Amino acid sequence: MDNSTVLEWESYSRKDVKRSEDWFWGLIAIAFFAAVISLIFGNILLAIIIGLAGFSLYQHERHPADATMRVKIDKRGILLNKDLHTYEKVRSFWIEDTTEEKPATLIVHYERIFVPNIHIPIIGPDPTEVRRLLLRYGEEEKHVKTLTETIYETFGF
Repeated sequence: MDNSTVLEWESYSRKDVKRSEDWFWGLIAIAFFAAVISLIFGNILLAIIIGLAGFSLYQHERHPADATMRVKIDKRGILLNKDLHTYEKVRSFWIEDTTEEKPATLIVHYERIFVPNIHIPIIGPDPTEVRRLLLRYGEEEKHVKTLTETIYETFGF
């Protein structure tokens, strides 16, 4: 492999999870009662934030997931659709093995405060080839799930 080696594949940005009507009614009920309790305690700002968060989550889950994401790894960095993540801002990476529920996943630990880990399903190329290429530009570090990731998985986001 030379420096211009490129790996490219199409992946999904997030899984499209079908939610039942009961799930949406539960979301509406929880957001409504949490906002009412906030109002009872005199916290109008919190009630507004809860209402906006509930509405945003409702809208996010109602719209279908973006079906595909183009992934390209080259000497500049990792390109996700049109967003380039340069190697200078990548702290480390880890490739999670294939399971029955999901394909192998490239986890990139990025220098950001919010959402520091980017999960990219590897669909197509061999995960060992992806690992070999990324080892040339950065270091591999075992990924430990954050509390946020655990919560997201628990609730199916």
